[in-house]
Amino acid sequence: MNITGPSMQNTNVKILAIDEVNELPSAQLNKIRGYPASLDIAKSVDLAWDYLQYNDYDLILCGFSNSPIACINFLKKVKRLSLRIPVVISTSNDDISLGVEAIKFGASEVIEKPLVDKQVYSILDKASKFRELRHYKIQNKDLPEIVIPCFDKMVGKSKAMRSIFSLITDVAETDANIFISGESGTGKELVARSIHKQSLRKNQAFVPVNCSALPEQLFESELFGYEKGAFTGATQQKLGLLEFAHKGSFFMDEVCQLPIYLQPKLLRVLQEKQLRHLCSSELVDIDIRFISASNIDPDKALETNALRRDFYYRINVINIHLPPLRDRQEDVKLLAYSFLDCCLKSTTKEIFGFDNDVMACLESYSWPGNVRELENVVERAVALTREDIISLDDIPVQIRKSTKSKSVESKNLSLVDAKKEAIEKIEKEYLLRLLTQHHGNVTNIAKESGMTRRNLHRLLNRYQFNPVVWRN
Repeated sequence: MNITGPSMQNTNVKILAIDEVNELPSAQLNKIRGYPASLDIAKSVDLAWDYLQYNDYDLILCGFSNSPIACINFLKKVKRLSLRIPVVISTSNDDISLGVEAIKFGASEVIEKPLVDKQVYSILDKASKFRELRHYKIQNKDLPEIVIPCFDKMVGKSKAMRSIFSLITDVAETDANIFISGESGTGKELVARSIHKQSLRKNQAFVPVNCSALPEQLFESELFGYEKGAFTGATQQKLGLLEFAHKGSFFMDEVCQLPIYLQPKLLRVLQEKQLRHLCSSELVDIDIRFISASNIDPDKALETNALRRDFYYRINVINIHLPPLRDRQEDVKLLAYSFLDCCLKSTTKEIFGFDNDVMACLESYSWPGNVRELENVVERAVALTREDIISLDDIPVQIRKSTKSKSVESKNLSLVDAKKEAIEKIEKEYLLRLLTQHHGNVTNIAKESGMTRRNLHRLLNRYQFNPVVWRN
């Protein structure tokens, strides 16, 4: 809703003003009352909590210039109680530090006193938008409470995910090294970012690196940095990624693919908290929180000597295992609506949800590509649909076919037909997992599967899988 002046329609917008020492003069508050808006005034924070307990407000307006500590404590409590209400702080123009702190702790906006018409419009606009969103969620009960600020984009109500949320909260404020395991697409980097955001290092850098995406010959120079003249083309000193993470968190994804010769060097950095640039004798102090992840079973990596035991024991102080999406089907609806909500922020389309047949299809699919695959399916559906409800026509054929094949399982089949159907199902799920894991790289898929490229292409064509889709 765009508000351009006093003629806007904000019927029934409800605002709570907290004003302990008359920082919000009556003349300013009357500017709000002059429009179609209900305004309650609490003369203390305690009274404000009483109001909030019994009323649904669309916005909270606070005057806390004379009590910055009370302002921050109030914002902290709003966040702790997960009250998703916009909070606007009114402050004097010479109190910049309070404004900065207020935004950091969750204030939607900081405005300077006295209130002018433009600020009143802004307040009413925020309240109106919040009210529209709340009413939409009431009318569409399938739409979950999507925003969990401290867990970034992570969504889930299953027992497994609730346990993971609890574990993240418990370990975040420690400096223990964390190893995150789970299949490709389960959200390992989201877990790492959530840990960082809840840690004491949250205001410092989070530096991710993917071991499977970095050429082996560049690993050492990228991680540790180098001095001028260290090799041909090194015309000046360059800091390594580890140094960029100083005082912050360093996330190493696909750590089981870290070259074996570098593992003892990184182990020493973690033990001694010091590193050397290439071609340098000077030690550089380094203070990082190390988080790593892999979709490869570490036990297999240890057996094949791709992973050193001393290095693994150092990085695996705390293990967080993310279950595949097929093992937490009760989260599919929550995730689908979460991704829908994100997609709608970048389009003018109005889409109100999923057809019941679509949701049944999504909830019965095995999701070999896990959460990432579901996100791609929802994004594709939003792009393709011409209706305000996503229908089966907007869902990829292979997912619809997979769901249909499950419904056939209950029918009486001959042994030959049952074998054929089971083999097709296994082959499709196997191919989908490899396509997702290797981002459509046919050479890597053929190598892992033990098939020739010719036989692999024949199988991909049989199930109408185009590797290019996964590369994009």
